[in-house]
Amino acid sequence: MQPKPGQPAADFISIPQHAHRPRQRLWVGVAALVVVALFTTIWLRDRPPAIVRMTPPGQTLLYLNLQPLRRAGWLQSAAVTHATAPSYAAFIATSGFDYTRDLGAVACSLTGAPLHPTETTCVLAGHFGPRFTTWLAGHAQRRIALPGSGAAYQFPGWAQPTRPMYVFLPDATHLVATNAADPAAIAGHAPQTPPLWHRPWSSLWSAPPVAYLAVDTLDLAAARELDGATPPWRGAQSLEARVRVSAASGITLSGVEQTTSPANAAAARNWLEPALASLAQALPPDAGGRLSLRDVLDRLQVRQTGAQLTVSLQLDPALVASLARAQPAP
Repeated sequence: MQPKPGQPAADFISIPQHAHRPRQRLWVGVAALVVVALFTTIWLRDRPPAIVRMTPPGQTLLYLNLQPLRRAGWLQSAAVTHATAPSYAAFIATSGFDYTRDLGAVACSLTGAPLHPTETTCVLAGHFGPRFTTWLAGHAQRRIALPGSGAAYQFPGWAQPTRPMYVFLPDATHLVATNAADPAAIAGHAPQTPPLWHRPWSSLWSAPPVAYLAVDTLDLAAARELDGATPPWRGAQSLEARVRVSAASGITLSGVEQTTSPANAAAARNWLEPALASLAQALPPDAGGRLSLRDVLDRLQVRQTGAQLTVSLQLDPALVASLARAQPAP
């Protein structure tokens, strides 16, 4: 085909349609990479910490992150107290482990009633050196071989004397303690994300709380581990509480009970408010110039929104700083 009269030859040059395909594929590939990167970032941001994923399924989860408390110096008084206890000083000297220095976080999974669980497994994150393993071997009742090359050490039961406790180290930074009947099953438990502790696209784990509690009250009521027919558990589906600490907002505690109806949430509120008031009246109002438990209860806010009951507490940075100044000096 020839150019039209008066049309420059350069304007006539045609580019085959298939010549655009590499560029289109490039943009599609870039867009796909952006989507994958965004999804991965959100997934990793909202994914629970490793020790939470390492706990076996249970009806209650307890999580405590000691790092913010250590940075704030709030473990200092505990260290001073334990330094005067000869038994704990001997433990540190022989094992090389001091929780005020070496323990980073704890996650516990409980089966059964939270105050009287039938089975408990706790995962600790920290620094556990060879001296700690030697201490376990020297103080355990017996050593049990685990699949692979690992071993669990049996100790007398604590909360339940009839059920021994088993302790093993998956690696140098994690310790597992459980009273499960089969410690090998716990050791072989594949890390997972229990649905109660991880809500897709939630922001719970994007900035892990200092403390977190989750209770599957619906499952516990079905198992008759708590009374689901009377307040505060009537119609309760789940209970969650978390504590966050920051320099900007101080200490924030929030608890949420999700029920099946506004009437059940109102019944829980009508039970909780008088109970808190009675407890506050029974406590001494003064704690020697420091914040007392009665002061904390007076600051609690209880609010109902539909089928949800929320309890919140805010301790501002100035109050937190005054508490820190009131701590006894080493």
